[in-house]
Amino acid sequence: RLDTPLWEGYNYRDTRDSFSGLDSTGLFHNQQSHYTQQLIIATRLKSFNPFIMYDYSLDMWSLGCMLASMIFRKEPFFHGHDNYDQLVRIAKVLGTEELFIYLEKYHIELDPRFHDILGRHSKKRWERFVHSENQHLVSPEALDFLDKLLQYDHYDRLTAREAMEHPYFYPIVKDQNRMNIVSSSPTPIAGSGPVGE
Repeated sequence: RLDTPLWEGYNYRDTRDSFSGLDSTGLFHNQQSHYTQQLIIATRLKSFNPFIMYDYSLDMWSLGCMLASMIFRKEPFFHGHDNYDQLVRIAKVLGTEELFIYLEKYHIELDPRFHDILGRHSKKRWERFVHSENQHLVSPEALDFLDKLLQYDHYDRLTAREAMEHPYFYPIVKDQNRMNIVSSSPTPIAGSGPVGE
């Protein structure tokens, strides 16, 4: 259920137990929201630093989380009870090896408390989350799209433009093009056919 607007800016907000957004403009305020000074890999991974410039790759991570929730019928998809549990749940799906590669690449030091709780996990195949109640929502294109959104490394995630050009959206584009052709066709005027019709 998408009942909140897209956010802009840099203040982290956890509007429900797991969904997060950023807002520096004050255009959106939810009385029931609580605010925190922590960010952890797009949802809860890293202490907030106002000098870090965020880009739209964070929005692409959020899109991936929402897509996973929608197609797998699991809301939220990564349901952590706290910052530590949140990262553990992400790592159990995306893999710890990939997480450690990301941390090393950007010289990020993990909080020592994670060493006891993180463990080692291999990356799970998305097909593992498909079952009889959600299989009608899942396609190979949806899984590929999801995989390209939920990447630890923000440079490896799809950009918004790349996302819109992904084959997952081809049926929508095809339908739009068909509708545009139908709507741009001249409408015949009654009685304007050949004589005798």
